Amino acid sequence: MARIRDRDTRPERFVRRKLWARGLRFRLRRRVSGVRPDILFSSAKVAVFIDGCFWHGCPLHYAQPRTRKAFWAKKLCDNVSRDIRQTRSLRAAGLTVLRFWTHEVVERPEQVLTDVAAAVSGQVTRHSSSWRVLLVECLENNEELRRLISLDEEQRTERARRNKNSYRRL
Repeated sequence: MARIRDRDTRPERFVRRKLWARGLRFRLRRRVSGVRPDILFSSAKVAVFIDGCFWHGCPLHYAQPRTRKAFWAKKLCDNVSRDIRQTRSLRAAGLTVLRFWTHEVVERPEQVLTDVAAAVSGQVTRHSSSWRVLLVECLENNEELRRLISLDEEQRTERARRNKNSYRRL
């Protein structure tokens, strides 16, 4: 685990390289309101985060570890709580916050780049990466019951049932 990077990951470097090629200039991990976004467009007031599916609780790809479950549950809860605090702090400072999953960067890179470019140019973008897994309960038949939480202001929660082959909100 010590070799896992918290910055300069391959998806993050890919997004930065493509944004720079499009002529968009930004700062890396510049502190704003006590938060260091992965990419910051300070003049446009846009903060971009590239979140890992495991570390930040992706509803589609988060896999609960088989060992040390209490440790990892607390770690996930702490990470999600930090994401909520950071998002609220940056929005209170007047910034637009965009959060992308690493699988979004891999599967739909042009959509990610288009969303960032639109936000920098001042256009309103609809971004849906606000849901996080907060808690996972193991059920029978290889199923999990997941508690999801939204990073949006209204602090919504949902439950989802998942097995190896499917995912659906309840």
